[in-house]
Amino acid sequence: MSSELINALETIQKEKKIPKEEILKVIENSLVSAYKKHVGKNVNVEAKVDTETGAMTACV
Repeated sequence: MSSELINALETIQKEKKIPKEEILKVIENSLVSAYKKHVGKNVNVEAKVDTETGAMTACV
């Protein structure tokens, strides 16, 4: 499934001319928002999407 994410990002980049890095930043920001909504807004969290594997992590 992770490689599907990377493939989808590459397709969007080619078809819509949106840099993959910008799409990844939006995804990471969305993960942070979702985490804060679930845990609390005062939590300092950072999300990262691995550009090779598509693995997503959130660190507090």
